[in-house]
Amino acid sequence: MSKVSILLSGPIGLMLLKNFKKQNLKADSIIIDKKSKNSYIKEVKKINVSKNIFFAGKIFPKKLKYYIKKNTYILLSFWWPYILKKEYLLLSKFGVINPHSAYLPYERGVHAYVYSILRNHPKGVTVHFMDKAVDAGLIIKQKVVKTKPFITGGELEIVLRDELIKLYTGLFKKICNLNFKKNKLKKINKKNFSQNFRKDLDKNTIINLKKKYKAIDLINLILSRSGFKKGGAHFTLKKKNYELNMTV
Repeated sequence: MSKVSILLSGPIGLMLLKNFKKQNLKADSIIIDKKSKNSYIKEVKKINVSKNIFFAGKIFPKKLKYYIKKNTYILLSFWWPYILKKEYLLLSKFGVINPHSAYLPYERGVHAYVYSILRNHPKGVTVHFMDKAVDAGLIIKQKVVKTKPFITGGELEIVLRDELIKLYTGLFKKICNLNFKKNKLKKINKKNFSQNFRKDLDKNTIINLKKKYKAIDLINLILSRSGFKKGGAHFTLKKKNYELNMTV
């Protein structure tokens, strides 16, 4: 079994770590998001997947970079929230594996559950190698997810998250045993499929009151931003801002 290190953050990352443990797998080290609370760190140590614990954020300490380079074959992202610099992607022998809540190459970047509804793209999940371009690395495995008609963005986020956890968990042993050939994995065409950015979400889900829409396009626009605690499809009338949420 290869020397695996885990980049760990948040409650979903902790769930993945527990799933990793249930398969009697061990990691060479765990790198915990430095913003994590003490109670979270104690829980990670209690799960006992590795005795070697490091802390990092957007920047990796020199000690951590040296350790990964000397000891790690492959890095697993367990819901790591930061985009990794190219130098970090090259530290380990085989690279960094990431789970993504979209059927790549569609919906590279953030808010995949919104854009797949808005653009009427296939819904799905993907496990892939990270690349210097976001969500553009070699694909290890992916799955199309069938959903109910007129699903909201909030509902789809949960469905895709659960499906991604299942897909990723099912690959842990294969990944740890390096049971793949990178030169045979599916490549992504970065030029034809652009990345979605956080700053563009509101701009892309504005309802233009002077524009003509196909009914289905307007319905999808509203559904894509529906089902969340905050936000919604939005428009401005007489200098006042309004939001729309929809269930069908």
